[in-house]
Amino acid sequence: MPTTSRGVLSRKIRLAYFAGVVAALPAMAGTASADEVFKATSAVTGLGTQKIVSFDISFIDPAINRYLLADRTNKAIDIVDTTNNTVVHQIIPTGTNAFTGTAACSPAAGANDCAGPNGVLTLNDTGSTEVWVGDGPSGTPPVSKVKVFGLGGTNPTHTIPTGGARRAD
Repeated sequence: MPTTSRGVLSRKIRLAYFAGVVAALPAMAGTASADEVFKATSAVTGLGTQKIVSFDISFIDPAINRYLLADRTNKAIDIVDTTNNTVVHQIIPTGTNAFTGTAACSPAAGANDCAGPNGVLTLNDTGSTEVWVGDGPSGTPPVSKVKVFGLGGTNPTHTIPTGGARRAD
């Protein structure tokens, strides 16, 4: 029966190890957060007189050195060159393609439920860089959409209705 005793001993060791790790977690969490200090090292320039009050998810694409911000205040995607922290382009679609911005829902819902642009990301394997962006509902009837742009574009190359009554994110 050596196998049985070894199996019991092995389980006891694993249980003791697990209990020790669980007991140490609160102490480790307190230590890690107490010594973290964050401070700005540089600022993004190039928005001119534009202000940003409302924004959503941003995305960094290290393959092309770009940071993209879903800027609801200016109904835009702000594209920043991460090598020098300057805005190099804004995607600001117009007319029926315009982002919803900080639009309120009808009927009323949460503060951001109908806003846009929302989540943003890039796709680089199509021969060029595409920017994919979620947006709030628009049109008749109002439905949320995912809009696809060229990196330097202004109006979408594709618009994908989601059928949703609230923002696509």
